[in-house]
Amino acid sequence: MSKTGSLRIEAFEAAMSQARQHRAAGDAKSAFAALERAHVLGQLDFVPHLRVHWQMLRVGWSAGDRREVAGQLMRIALVPVGHLIGRLVQLVGERSHPCDGVGHPLLGLLLLHL
Repeated sequence: MSKTGSLRIEAFEAAMSQARQHRAAGDAKSAFAALERAHVLGQLDFVPHLRVHWQMLRVGWSAGDRREVAGQLMRIALVPVGHLIGRLVQLVGERSHPCDGVGHPLLGLLLLHL
């Protein structure tokens, strides 16, 4: 058993640490690659998911990438909604399946129709 009780969360923290190191070195491309790994590992949990998008926003800002910054601001706003919808789906007993990479079926369907 791991210290945190979750190998997934330990792997998430390792990816976040790598992203910080790459960002400090000015390597946005490698920082984003590490953050993408962290996103896959952390997206099931609200706080880690939000942390990843916050760090992606910071890397985008440091790199002067306005499009990335705008995209991350939208994602940061949608993370709570996605997790709330995901919890509501679980409460009513439906099975959750990722839809279109969004991670929550109802949110994915909603975003596909916007």
